[in-house]
Amino acid sequence: MEGKSVVPVQPGGLTGGHSEEKREIIRRLREYRKTGGPGSLVKLAEAIRPKGRITDDLLREMCQDRVGEMPISQWRRIARALSLYGS
Repeated sequence: MEGKSVVPVQPGGLTGGHSEEKREIIRRLREYRKTGGPGSLVKLAEAIRPKGRITDDLLREMCQDRVGEMPISQWRRIARALSLYGS
């Protein structure tokens, strides 16, 4: 997230377009991390990486309510990867 502002955001505080979809992705991401453990984010990021600049650090930040500006296409890549891993 180089050069992008990262601000603490409570999931209910996401606003603007696609906010419901983003809240659901964060919920799923947290559940995935909870059941899979800390190393699971590395696996998830590797599944996404060929098509986007999503890192395990970014996913960890998202789990901690730190969400920067990111196109909805990136959010949806995370959602698709979560679906592949059953979350």
